[in-house]
Amino acid sequence: MSANKRAIKKNAKGISFLAVSGLGVGIFFVYALLYCVLIAVKAGITQPRQFRALLGSAAFQTALFNTCIWMLVFSASVILLALIIVYLLDDTLRTLYLLTVLSVAAVIPSVTITSVFNSFPAFVADHPRLALFFLYLWKYTGICALILKAAAANIDPQLAEAAAIEGASKFTFFRRIYLFQLLPHIKFLFVFDLIGFFRLFRESYLLYGLYPPQPVYFIQNYLYNNFSNLNFQKISTASVIMMGALAAVNFAVIKMGDRNEAV
Repeated sequence: MSANKRAIKKNAKGISFLAVSGLGVGIFFVYALLYCVLIAVKAGITQPRQFRALLGSAAFQTALFNTCIWMLVFSASVILLALIIVYLLDDTLRTLYLLTVLSVAAVIPSVTITSVFNSFPAFVADHPRLALFFLYLWKYTGICALILKAAAANIDPQLAEAAAIEGASKFTFFRRIYLFQLLPHIKFLFVFDLIGFFRLFRESYLLYGLYPPQPVYFIQNYLYNNFSNLNFQKISTASVIMMGALAAVNFAVIKMGDRNEAV
């Protein structure tokens, strides 16, 4: 067999594996997404009253507002805490934190940690935002700090020496050099944490059931409740609106990072 035939046969095997994966992505993601958009557009054209009713629904407005506000607050808080851990703590404390928090978050299932929170029913009932916020920090701060620690290890130590010689304070070095070097990783982690926010539905459900308190009633709850009623038009329309909001946030984060890198 010639070298060209062997190369073609080898490439054909690789393409066949990619084709199977591509078929799965096409059916379960691309087709589902396009179908969802089609239903939403069709509902807006053929049933404008129902479309306006959704946008004017108090439940939908509450879910959309809570989701947009708190996913930004939760994600930014995790990254900020991870940065503090990586920059301020010494190697011993940082390693201890990563070994304990990260390993606990990876090993202990959500149902166990939520049962611990449920042992303090007054706190869970009176402070729903704080309860979910602490759960979110527990789940994602460790992995974010680990990624930032690995990225910070690649920063040239001569930069810190040069900044100290020039008389720059630690805060100036952190703001002008340290953050700048970590910016690509921070952008990645911000998007990662946004995705993690939507996975918080599991913990919310374990703590509060199908209908959580209004301060923590998110779009995930709204979609799940309407799915149980088989209201596909509301689900599709709400999903498309939420996808648009997420796309806008991700675009803003990417452009902001690109502008800072260009400075």
